[in-house]
Amino acid sequence: MRHAFVLMTICFCVLASALQAPGYCVQGAESGSRKLREDIQIINLLNGLELSRAQAAFIISKAREVQQLRDSAQQKVASAEAGLTDSYAAIKEQVQEGRVVIEKEDARHFHKIKTETEGALHQAQARVEEIAAEVEGYLKPYQLAALDAYRPCVIPIVSQGRIGQASSSDGICRLLERAQRMSSEAFQRRKNELAARAIGQLKNRRAVTGEEEAVLRLKVLEAFEEVRRMDAADFALRKDALADKLAGELMPERHGLFRSQKIKAFLLSENVIPILEERLRRS
Repeated sequence: MRHAFVLMTICFCVLASALQAPGYCVQGAESGSRKLREDIQIINLLNGLELSRAQAAFIISKAREVQQLRDSAQQKVASAEAGLTDSYAAIKEQVQEGRVVIEKEDARHFHKIKTETEGALHQAQARVEEIAAEVEGYLKPYQLAALDAYRPCVIPIVSQGRIGQASSSDGICRLLERAQRMSSEAFQRRKNELAARAIGQLKNRRAVTGEEEAVLRLKVLEAFEEVRRMDAADFALRKDALADKLAGELMPERHGLFRSQKIKAFLLSENVIPILEERLRRS
């Protein structure tokens, strides 16, 4: 019984990772408000990408392929569950009799279902990753930059030409601005407080060890000292790059992985298909 439970856990976990996108839920229907929210997030991203007609058509075709993979994977899970019902019944009967060694045929049937289901789901997952890479390769460099910068949002927030929620570097940039314009006396009095705020942004995302916090605090204070040595004009030109660098040290993002997740979640969502089709009809 425990092995059967583990199998079903594996099946559903693999399915979730293989088809990671809004609306890809084995349970089926989602609320209307959730779908509208996801539509808005997709539209906000598309507004920032400014896709060409060819790109829009390409993404539609790839999103349809992912949708087919999702449907097939759901059928595999449903079939596995039906097969497991028979296995459960046979195994239950034997364990109720006090047996600790299950009949070979029943064990073989169980492992056959496990192998076939896992193989199909891993194959679907691998193909989704390939499709995401194909979409990434079809986007222009400036579109990839917009994709990397995008933070899912409902109310569009435009910052430095980017659409999305404020990123981690936006908060860091504000702290650098405060440190740069303070008087020497005020900076010496409050620099540790500002550094704690910067590290606090990381703590909101994950646990931080004492040793790690000490190292990061030094990096933040070094960045503060660097911006204080700049004049106003130099700081205005370089502050965004400095903030991005410091945010990367505090909260490093694996951009390749993060980009792939965004492509799967938004550009390969089933929601994107009617949105792009409507745009193509209007253009």
